[in-house]
Amino acid sequence: KTAMVQQGLINSSTDGVDAGFAGLMRALGEIVWKGNYDVELSDMLEGDARPEIRVLSQTVDILRNDLRQLQEENQAKQAELERANRIKDDFIANMSHEMRTPLNGILGSLQLLQSGGGYDSAKYYRILQESASSLLAGVNDLLDMSVMDRGQIEISPVKTDIIVLLEGIAGMCALQADSKGLPLWLKIEGPFPESLLVDADRLRQILLNLLGNAVKYTRQGSVVLQVSFQDGLLVQVLDTGSGIPAELVDKIFERFYRLST
Repeated sequence: KTAMVQQGLINSSTDGVDAGFAGLMRALGEIVWKGNYDVELSDMLEGDARPEIRVLSQTVDILRNDLRQLQEENQAKQAELERANRIKDDFIANMSHEMRTPLNGILGSLQLLQSGGGYDSAKYYRILQESASSLLAGVNDLLDMSVMDRGQIEISPVKTDIIVLLEGIAGMCALQADSKGLPLWLKIEGPFPESLLVDADRLRQILLNLLGNAVKYTRQGSVVLQVSFQDGLLVQVLDTGSGIPAELVDKIFERFYRLST
């Protein structure tokens, strides 16, 4: 209906006007109403070469180019806005997902400590501390809007007691494994330096995801966090789960893709 009204306005405005001016009016209608920036002005003018028509034609051509540029800029800004919104949505959803393991570590440790069943309280206090550090890193990332705008997280390595860090990570996931009757072992091979230059928050984030998935998809057997140091730090997560079918290996880098349990 709108198109019919627009065409009617164009037709009515060209009634009684000579061919050259009528062609310009039709060209303006194509450009302004229909957004057709590829319209050929020479075709519309039907060979009218009068100076005033040429001047008006040049003006219409400038208008067309300006409108085309404005549309392209608006489309580019819209695409960038949509991209930024997707990055923020994905980032928040991802961080919310990754907060579950440290929350489970906190709740599980508190329940064991409150039960008074003779558990190693120092061990569970360490798990509480590691879980709280993991949560704090996630909250800081969520509050850092610049991280979400860039769509990436900066790596900030500091000197870290890697054994203490790994013990805390294994302890968090061991609570989840215990609830399934699965042993989770931390296997340390060979000597280690007193400290290593790593980003503890990012290493914890990666290993919590890997260990969490290992525990989730292992029904029987065990899960092992194995670490060694030769030319560098080597960390492996080993489990007796069913593994990933060969045809789905490419899916592991897709956000939130989940295999059936």
